[in-house]
Amino acid sequence: MGLGRYLLHDFFTAQEFNRRDRQRRQAAKSRRRRRSRMAREREALRADLERVSLFAFGLAELCVRKGLLTPEELKTTIEELDGLDGDADGRLPVSSLAAAMAAATESGEEGGGANEGTAPDSA
Repeated sequence: MGLGRYLLHDFFTAQEFNRRDRQRRQAAKSRRRRRSRMAREREALRADLERVSLFAFGLAELCVRKGLLTPEELKTTIEELDGLDGDADGRLPVSSLAAAMAAATESGEEGGGANEGTAPDSA
């Protein structure tokens, strides 16, 4: 953006070059901010996934240790839930989560549920 622009070209062409330089700098700054924000969001998602993974693993391990279910029952249940979205790929999309929760509730009701044998809450 030196004086050469003004000497080698007419004034309006130099102004156009300056305007384009400003636009390029603003676009680059915007890209850097967007990449930085995306990196923060990606790290937050990774941290959330790690917490959920730890919770799920801990819960499954506790259930097996307490004898509430066997590793085979856990595997079978996971495979059933995996198939809810019609694609047995080892994942459960968030969009299928409502169906998975409904299926879990139905299977809990069929088997007596987790509250079988407990006294109802008195209000």
